[in-house]
Amino acid sequence: MVMTKTKKFILGGILFTAVVGSLWHFIYDWIGRSEFLWWLFPVSEKVEEHYKLLIYPNLIYGLLMFRFMYRHIRYYWLRLAVGTGLGCVAIRGLFDAYTAVLKKDMLIMDLFVFAVSILVSYAFFLKRS
Repeated sequence: MVMTKTKKFILGGILFTAVVGSLWHFIYDWIGRSEFLWWLFPVSEKVEEHYKLLIYPNLIYGLLMFRFMYRHIRYYWLRLAVGTGLGCVAIRGLFDAYTAVLKKDMLIMDLFVFAVSILVSYAFFLKRS
């Protein structure tokens, strides 16, 4: 099977977001909890703060790859924005669903939710234009 440029982009985005998003969780502590950067990094364990783990790595990857991909992916910015938004919806929905069933928050489930939200986010690029 030959990987198209779009599929390589998606796979790269999934890996980039998984690695950078995981590191993103800890950067705020590593830089000394700067009050100036509260808007960029998660500052608490609220589920809403964890949207930042998906949004900023997706945006960084999208900016880095735009030059190479805008000719290959129709409506590039729209797909990036909608995909990222759907990933955030997945974070919220999956978190609420599993905590409603289990009646508690679990790290392994949080990691699963993050992984699924990344897949949801990049799946939007697979839609044919």
